[in-house]
Amino acid sequence: MRPGALLWVLPALLVWAAACVAQSTQDIDYDAWSSTAERVERVIDLDRATDPTLERLRGEVAFWREEFLTSQEDRSLRISTLQRQLEALATLQNQATAAAEGDPASEVDAADAQAAVEEDFWIIQRRADVQSELIALQVPNVRAAEAFVHADGLIRELDALLRQRKTEVVFARGPTPLNPLEWTGPIAELERSIGAIPTEIVANLRDQEDRAELLRNLPQVLVLVVLGGFLLRRGTVWTASLSRSARGLGPPVVSYPLQGLILLVEIALPWFGLVMLLFAAETSGLFGEAGEALLQAVRRFGLFAIVGTAFVRRLLPSAPDEQEFVALDATKTKRARRLGLWIVYALALGQGVGLFLSQVEVSEVTLAFSLFPFFVVLGYLIFRFSRLFTLTQSAKDNEDETTISARLLDVLARLGMVTGVLSPLAAAAGFSGYAAATLMPASYTIFTLGIAAFLGAWLKELYAAIKRRSVEDSDLAPTLIGVAVYTALIPVLALIWGARVTDLTEVWSDIREGFSMGGVKISPTDIMTFLLVFSILYGLTRLLQSALRVSILPKTKLDLGSRTAIVSGLGYIGVFVAAIVAIQSTGLDLSSLAIVAGALSVGIGFGLQTIVSNFVSGIILLIERPISEGDWIDVNGNQGYVRNISVRSTRIETFDRTDVIVPNSDLIAGTVTNWTRGKLIGRIIVPVGVAYGTDPARVERILREISEAHPMVLLAPPPAILFMRFGADALEFEIRAILRDVNFSLSVKSDLNHEIAKRLKEEEIEIPFAQRDLWLRNPEVLSDGHAFSNTGRHFVETPSEPRVPRPSRDEAPDTDGGSDGDAR
Repeated sequence: MRPGALLWVLPALLVWAAACVAQSTQDIDYDAWSSTAERVERVIDLDRATDPTLERLRGEVAFWREEFLTSQEDRSLRISTLQRQLEALATLQNQATAAAEGDPASEVDAADAQAAVEEDFWIIQRRADVQSELIALQVPNVRAAEAFVHADGLIRELDALLRQRKTEVVFARGPTPLNPLEWTGPIAELERSIGAIPTEIVANLRDQEDRAELLRNLPQVLVLVVLGGFLLRRGTVWTASLSRSARGLGPPVVSYPLQGLILLVEIALPWFGLVMLLFAAETSGLFGEAGEALLQAVRRFGLFAIVGTAFVRRLLPSAPDEQEFVALDATKTKRARRLGLWIVYALALGQGVGLFLSQVEVSEVTLAFSLFPFFVVLGYLIFRFSRLFTLTQSAKDNEDETTISARLLDVLARLGMVTGVLSPLAAAAGFSGYAAATLMPASYTIFTLGIAAFLGAWLKELYAAIKRRSVEDSDLAPTLIGVAVYTALIPVLALIWGARVTDLTEVWSDIREGFSMGGVKISPTDIMTFLLVFSILYGLTRLLQSALRVSILPKTKLDLGSRTAIVSGLGYIGVFVAAIVAIQSTGLDLSSLAIVAGALSVGIGFGLQTIVSNFVSGIILLIERPISEGDWIDVNGNQGYVRNISVRSTRIETFDRTDVIVPNSDLIAGTVTNWTRGKLIGRIIVPVGVAYGTDPARVERILREISEAHPMVLLAPPPAILFMRFGADALEFEIRAILRDVNFSLSVKSDLNHEIAKRLKEEEIEIPFAQRDLWLRNPEVLSDGHAFSNTGRHFVETPSEPRVPRPSRDEAPDTDGGSDGDAR
């Protein structure tokens, strides 16, 4: 762009940008946001607001942050489009300027210079318009980004303040309940709170209006008590009978949902009975404020007891024929069931007592002292229960047979044992907040894991039923289902152990915001878009491959190797195109990763050069097709049939029925003998030897008749019978015949040898064998008491006089003929 044009373009550009900024900033009320941000900052500085107030303020700031993030995302695509427009206009302007100035290197003819000048003027105006629109979008985008960072910082400060307060509550130390002197005040408060209940009942009975209302509602109260007691008493019996009846109704994929429905009925019937009893108590009008607190406590106790009991009985059944969801033997299952029920009752009683004391507004010390017995009992039960799931020493030593899930369960069990010991000790030391923050979540975790085991088992059975096989015989999918189920429990367990819902939403907000890698910001939306587009294109590639392999290519005249090469090449091209299109669909600008990718390419090139060489060789094999699947080849001394050609290696099945994996680079750089490339015709050589003295012409005629009579031998060209040489033991001939199919070379050789042996025997022609003449120069020296006579080719052993051994130098002849001893 020439400087003269900028003198009038820039003022108009700035005016237009200011107007657009004023128009776009009306989308978000930044004045309201500033007021909210100032108010939140004052609250944080004073640190006097309650936790609900901080949570409410955090929700307001989170709303603004979401607005700012949405504003940036809405404009990002339009900004990217305008930037590409500017790049295209800049390229056109450079060409037009070169044409107007008469640049010889320009592709525009000099006669069109005037038109190029006019085009240059239009491009300048258009660039100014696009630039002003881009500025109009970028300015509010920058402001939204700054406000987003501000809101995000305030949210993090509020979260830090809430976590700090919660930590102080958990680790706050009060009086120890082991000191009897500290029980005076709590006991007095308990007597006053509990004694208020009968006092209220007596007062209401003495009141004439309340007594009249009770008499008026007495029939309704009696009906509710009868029905509630009946459901509470008989509901469990009915559901147990129903569960036994449905136990054998179909496979697990059917029985599991039935068991789930029965479980819901088992919870609903006693719960309805308890609600009726509580409603009857409220309708009677006998209870005051303390009585209402007691009824709420009973309601919570009943809810925990009913739900917990139902789950324990379902997850740890007492009948041996019921489905077990926990890998324990019969003895441990019985103990776990008993301990699980006791944990349910202790937890329910603790929840009920805690709610009642909170409703009657006792002091924190009284509440902590009242819950201390429950902490001790619950910690002991959790310790006993967790110990049942720890691995034995033999299971730890046998690492090959111990699954990862069993080892993970062992770790969780040991953490439960530690919690069962430390939490009551902490409560005894005065840290009741720590005990409540660990024992209650530990109990909830036990039941949550049990529910996950039930759900995972049902999903695995459902998958096995769809695949029509057992869970043990299924593929990797059941394992992935189990991983998915327990992964989905992570947010639930986080909430159980004290995380707030806003903490989880904050994690999701961070994930949604994305992460930066090499200057490129990648968000979950980009990842999901990439996976979706790649999966669709990859599926289309596989579908097209299947259509070519099954329907199209078999109808052509291409051989099997050519068809395989086409299908494989299409697969590689499809995967490459799918990856490129998927990356482009995310809208990511990967230019900033070029340097990093170049450095990685160099390192990968050195480290994986052998793999890259094999990959390139595999592509060459698929394109040039020097070998194809089904060919009989010989490479590096390995002979066999080519069964598969992949991008890295080729699999050859030898004649011993063993597989040899040959790198593709060996097939390209080395020497390969292909016996069946393009044709199946091949030659065999059969050597034949006959005894000296046989008529060679006669032998040649016989061998020709034998070879021409075989159906696999081609007659054009006819088989050749060659008199090769005068051998050491025989006259040596060779049959050189061309076969219709060289794959049958061994069987043809065997057939010819059988026929040759038969015909030569019929023609009384001797097939000689190797013979040697052995001549001994002095056979009498090699024999011991025997002599050999030469009888032509053989030596015959003949008797001879026995030899008398010569005396040694140290011995004298025996002179006296029979005396013993030495001669003197």
